[in-house]
Amino acid sequence: MTERDNENYYLEGYFDSVAEPAPKKCREKKPRHMSAGKCILIILAVAVALCALLAAVYIIWTFDVVVTGNDGNVNIRVTRVDRHGLDLEDRINLPSDLLPRETPPPDSLVPAPSGAATLRITGDPFGQELTDNQINDKAARSVVSVAVDRGGSVSCVSGVIMSDRGYVITCCHAVENGSVSVCLADGTVLPANVVGMDEATDIAVLSVEGAQLKSAEFGDSDLTEVGDRAYVFGCLPTGTCFMTDCIVSAIDANVYFNGASTPLILTNAAVRTWNTGGVLVNSAGKVVGIVDVGLSAIYGEDSLCCAIPVKMAKPVIDELIEKGYVEGRPDFGLELSDVPAAMSAYLGIPRGAMIASVNENSEAYAKGLARGDVIMAVNGSEISGVNDFNRFKNSFHVGDKAVLAVYRAGTVYYVELTVQDSSEVR
Repeated sequence: MTERDNENYYLEGYFDSVAEPAPKKCREKKPRHMSAGKCILIILAVAVALCALLAAVYIIWTFDVVVTGNDGNVNIRVTRVDRHGLDLEDRINLPSDLLPRETPPPDSLVPAPSGAATLRITGDPFGQELTDNQINDKAARSVVSVAVDRGGSVSCVSGVIMSDRGYVITCCHAVENGSVSVCLADGTVLPANVVGMDEATDIAVLSVEGAQLKSAEFGDSDLTEVGDRAYVFGCLPTGTCFMTDCIVSAIDANVYFNGASTPLILTNAAVRTWNTGGVLVNSAGKVVGIVDVGLSAIYGEDSLCCAIPVKMAKPVIDELIEKGYVEGRPDFGLELSDVPAAMSAYLGIPRGAMIASVNENSEAYAKGLARGDVIMAVNGSEISGVNDFNRFKNSFHVGDKAVLAVYRAGTVYYVELTVQDSSEVR
């Protein structure tokens, strides 16, 4: 083979190798074009997401969320708010048209039935101990179920019949702001009227008419000692009376409730929300305490059984029957709730006492305080919630002046109020 033939052979082999198709992984990819339908779907999805985001911003900016607690139930209200700018120079008289004002419900207090009545405390229990069955027969007939309807949301607690004239004792926080009915031991359901309420001691007195009532017998709570055999009575939501045996675990005289020192009887009985307003009965079958499950929050234990001693409750109950209120209680005419931690973090609302409603007869109403405002401090001292506020409130006397730091829509205002008697703003 000549040299030229060798050259041709080399070239032919070279061109043959170049002509071979490239491996699949080395082939050039052709550009793919998105279809018009997919483009439209993506555009629509982006538009919907943008609209949802704008709607969420609008709702957060336009509405306020108010969370309150009643008897363990959480109520959430969404309220439209007009967030106009506020005049920074107006530090005392808040404009009254910035937040919608909720008309307070009509006064639910009614005159007491004719004739004087007082809570009677009788007898020394020593030497008069009864069997468990005898105690149940004696006490259960006087314990009632109390249903509270707050616009379709019904909660059930307990109460005890104080006298055959129709008076029933229960807890104040359990029956406020609702229509009340009482279910007797025989299943009879009667409408009830609120005779009087005292927030400081959390005692309320109801009245019912048109039934034969069997009143409880009340004993001297001062004779109760740690280690005594005792019983807790309450009504299940079905109306059935429920009895729990226990012992007196402690008598705590150093409790601070609603801004005032309150002695409590503590027992090891297992209790639930419906036990509120029920009774603590001694071994002689006599009522020595009014059970208040709400007070267990003071100790951080939801199931701890706390009872208000009857000896302490008596003067309050007698005055509620006589006047419908306890005279001389300092008040601002405000119904308050704590600011939930989640609301504070999400909406940027400071911790404090949030106003749920304002009584029309109060100076606070006249100066423009309204639902949704948050009280942050009293006379320059910060407060973290309702208990702190009540502590300051109960340290005042009627006629004193107090300056409240109030947060509204990103601005803090200072409002001077005169402490009023609770009878003026009830």
